[in-house]
Amino acid sequence: LPPPPSRSFSLTQGRQEYSVQCADTMLTINMGGVGTSFLLLSVLVIATHAYIPIVFMHGVNGSPDDFNNMRAYIAQHHPGTDMIALDIDRGDESLWKSMYDQSRDFIEKLREVTSQNITGPYHIIAHSQGALLARSGIEEMDDHRVQKFISIAGPQQGQYGI
Repeated sequence: LPPPPSRSFSLTQGRQEYSVQCADTMLTINMGGVGTSFLLLSVLVIATHAYIPIVFMHGVNGSPDDFNNMRAYIAQHHPGTDMIALDIDRGDESLWKSMYDQSRDFIEKLREVTSQNITGPYHIIAHSQGALLARSGIEEMDDHRVQKFISIAGPQQGQYGI
C-alpha cells in the first residue's frame, strides 16, 4: 500500500516555533520548547495522517475471518488503516445462491457499509469468487468510490453480466 502524502505543519508562539513534518511513516518534530500548542499540533498531525480505508470480500464458502492474517499485517505496518471485512453470503450460502443474487447482496452491503463508515475513497481487496462479485459490483455501481481494486485468485476472464 502506498504511504499517505507528506504533510508538514508549523506553529509560532511568541518566539518559539514548532514544526512537525510527516512523510511516509516517519514523524520529524522540531521544537525549541514544549507547550500546550505543541500538544495541539501533534494531535492535528495524528488526526490528518491516515491511510485510505480497505474493504475486504471473502471467496466462496468463506467468511470475513479469511482476511484476519492480512488485516493483522496491514495493521502492524500501516497503523490506523480502517479495514472492513464484508459478511455476505458466507459459507454454504455462497455455493447455492445465484451469482446474480450474490452480486446484488454485495452492492447493497457495500453501499450500506461505506455510507456509514467511509467518507472518501477506499480500496477493495477480494478473493476468488468474492473478486468476481466485487468486480461485478464496481461495474454496476455508478456511486462507488473505489480507488483501487485488488483481485486475489479471481477468475477475471469476462465474468461481467452474471
